[in-house]
Parts: sequence; C-alpha cells; structure tokens
Amino acid sequence: MEPSTVFNTGTAREVVLAPGDELIEQSLPIIPGGVVYDAIARTPVPGAVVTLRPVGVCAGYDPERDILNAAFGGYRIEGDTISMTVGELGLYRFLFAVHASICEFRIEVAPPSGFSFVSQLIAPQPGALDPGGNAGGRFDQQPQGTPPLAPVGPGTAYALQIVAGGNKAAIVNNHIPLDPAVPAGLAISKVADRQIAEVGDTVLYTVLVRQTGGSALPQVSVLDRLPAGFTYLANSAVVNGHNIADPAGAPGPALAFDLGPIGSGGQLTLNYRLRVGVGSQQGDGVNRATAFGCGLPQGCIDPVTLTPFAGTLSSNEARFRLRVSGGVFTNEACVLGKIYVDCNQNQMQDREELGVPGVRFYFEDGTWLISDSEGKYSYCGLTPQSHVLKADNSTLPQGARLVTSSNRNLGDAGSLFLDLKNGELHRADFIEGSCSNPVIEQVKARRTQGEVSFPETETRQGPLRFESKPARAPRQATDSAKQAPVVAPRAAPPAAQGDSQGGAR
Repeated sequence: MEPSTVFNTGTAREVVLAPGDELIEQSLPIIPGGVVYDAIARTPVPGAVVTLRPVGVCAGYDPERDILNAAFGGYRIEGDTISMTVGELGLYRFLFAVHASICEFRIEVAPPSGFSFVSQLIAPQPGALDPGGNAGGRFDQQPQGTPPLAPVGPGTAYALQIVAGGNKAAIVNNHIPLDPAVPAGLAISKVADRQIAEVGDTVLYTVLVRQTGGSALPQVSVLDRLPAGFTYLANSAVVNGHNIADPAGAPGPALAFDLGPIGSGGQLTLNYRLRVGVGSQQGDGVNRATAFGCGLPQGCIDPVTLTPFAGTLSSNEARFRLRVSGGVFTNEACVLGKIYVDCNQNQMQDREELGVPGVRFYFEDGTWLISDSEGKYSYCGLTPQSHVLKADNSTLPQGARLVTSSNRNLGDAGSLFLDLKNGELHRADFIEGSCSNPVIEQVKARRTQGEVSFPETETRQGPLRFESKPARAPRQATDSAKQAPVVAPRAAPPAAQGDSQGGAR
C-alpha cells in the first residue's frame, strides 16, 4: 500500500470536525517519510522493508496508537517497532498522531535481493536529526519528493536517526539510498586510426565503453586526459553514430564527455578527433581515458574541476600511445645498412658479393630488426644521440665470421657505435669476411626462400652475447686491424685466349 493511501485513510479516520469547530495548524499529523532508492542509478527500489524503531525506551509510545492507520493494514507491528514494505515508487511514510510521544527513533531498511544497507556510497549524516519546531511544522531534508539527482553532498543528505513525535516539525523527503550488492561494472578500451602521426595531423580516436555486470546506468561519462600538444577538434564528438555536445574542458588538456545511458550488457562507442600540435613531440603521446557511471542527468564529472563526483562507478584506465613525428622537420634520425659477404676484402659490396638475409640486429634498448632478402635493413625514429647496433650471432650462417667495417666497431666486428645527429640518415654496414663455401651456400639457400619475415636461427649456434671476444682472450683484447679471411679468396678468372682483335688462333 502506497503511503499516500495510508495518509488519506489515516486523515479520514483520525481528524473529525464537529459543526463550529476550528482545525488549527498544530492539529495536523506529522509526516516523516521519503523514498528508498538505488544509490547509483538513482531510481526507486521497490520491495524494501522500512522499520521505525525507538532508540532505547520511549515512555508512553505505542505504535498501534501513535502511528495513524497502523491497525488498518499496510504495516506490521512487533512490540514497539513498526514496519512497512514500499511499493513501486519506493515511498515510505509513518504518520504520527498529534498526541504521540516525542522520542528518538532509528530508521532501518531490510533491502530486497541485490541491494545492501547501510549505503557506503552515500553515507548518512551522523547523529540524530532533530527538526525542532512545533506540531504542524515542516522540515525538508531534501527539496524534492523523488530520489536526488545531485552529486553526493548536501543534495543527498539523509538521516537514519530522527527525533519525532506529536509536537515536532515533520521531517519530509528523507530519502534513503541502498547500494547494489553487485554494482554495475564498466570496461573501457581505446584505439586510434593510426600509430604514427606528424605535427599538424588530425587523429580519429575511438573509445569503447562496455557494461559488464549489474544493472543499467542512467549516465556514463568519460574523462579523457590528452598528451602534451594535443587539442580537441570542435564538433567532432559522436556516440553510436549520433553527434553529441562538445566535452567540458575543450580543447584540452582534459575532456569530460557525457555519453548518456547504458543498458545491462550494452556498449557505447565514442569517436572524436584530436589535432597534433606544437609541443606534442616533447610529450609521451599517451592518451588516458576512464569511464564513470552514475545516476546524475548532468553527468558524472564536475564540468568545472573535471573530476568525477563522489559515489560514481569507475572503470579501468584505457591508454593509447601515438608516436609523433616532425615530418620533414623531424629531429629523429634513421639508420640503414646491409650485411654482405666481402670476398675480396675491399670493404665494399661488389656485384658478385651476396647480401646475407635473415640476420637479426639489436639496438641497446632491445629494439630489433631483420635483414631482408638482399641483406639490407633500415630503421627510423631514433633520437639524435649515440646508439649501439649489435648483430645476433645465432642468426648468422654457420661458420660465418664478421670483420670490422670501420673504426666505429671499436675493435668488435659484431657491433657498431652510431653517433646520430638531428634528422640524419646514417649508414651502418656489417661485413662477413670468411667467404667460405659453406657460408656462401647457406646464404644462397636463404635467398631462395624469398622475402624475410623472421630471423634465421642456425642450429648449434651460441646464444646472443654482448661480448664478442672468445673466453680465452685478454680483457683488453681487440680485433686486429688487418684480418685475414678464413680461406683465401677465389682467384680471378684467367684471361680469354685470343688476339686483341678477338680473332681465334
């Protein structure tokens, strides 16, 4: 039975006027009451049982006599406690008669399945609420008669202990929140339409928000923190194919998007564009986004401070890193080179000398690359400073021996020091100097396999080492400046027989 019915029935039964009598304001019954609601969705929770219980001993209090309509259905009385089950609107109300004793009462809620009491998301105010005043007065705990749509704070204040009775002002709109036992879950992911962009480019980002559990949420907001130098492009925000208002905080560096409601198991797709501007190369390029769920129609994020309101649900943090290049004005350097078999020891690749495919090379930070079917390789995006490029011996042909190609080997033929400058295209070659028949045959076999997609790893080869000297060599040992090949190079073919005119004899 809804409280409005209880009130009408109670009034008709308890307030009786004889001809000539006057009904003064103090004779009206006192009506403490409110709504039981979901602390997250901010919707009524039907089926909750609300109990009014005196704190300690309340002399002269009898709920059957002092609570109007208590004996006519809708209430359950056990000793000095009285309970009622709320309906679809979540309303509860206990009507005190004007002769009721003034006592301190505690309001308790037995929540339906799926909810818990007392709320941890919206805590009650401490102590007992004493409205003061006199009979017929009114104390509004909240201004509205429905579940609050304000952020957690004064707009959601409520009391679970009250002072009430026949000579106290009525406490109305004391709305009580319940926490979902299984709160709604949100998951967020983020991608962009590219991984590398240049200064001045416009990048399309896609944010996917999924509801992973619990009940539906009336509002979902996304807080997006942009990397340095990135700005929001006006009128570019779209949710599930429909345009939405520009986010609070635009053009950045923090944006608060309001996406609207999400159903149980549903998902929302947010698309928007950012412009890569000045200063983006100095930042990390990482875009960070978090989704928040709540029951507030104005959104879950404060549009002024760009921080989530208290009591909102939070998702994981989604990240996407965009590498920013300066384009033709970049200060990043590129390295290109090749690894080849040098049979005549002239430290140049002649026409008949083959490149070695499938050899892996490492930079000092672990970045690696593989030589292609011609033994060539390249890599860009390196900072303009000194780097080290190291050949992985386990990917060389069996029996191969690298020889120094320049003084930047610093005596170690298996590595090169690269002194890079702003925007430089740097050459870095490795030379296989044995030119033995087994090595040549392995190189030819690799080349017949076509383009390389993974490094070649030969059996019985040692693991990658960053010390190229044999174990028996002294610590200060270096490669000789003059290195003889393992086998003698092939002799030049004999001159063709015949005279200078090309005639045969």
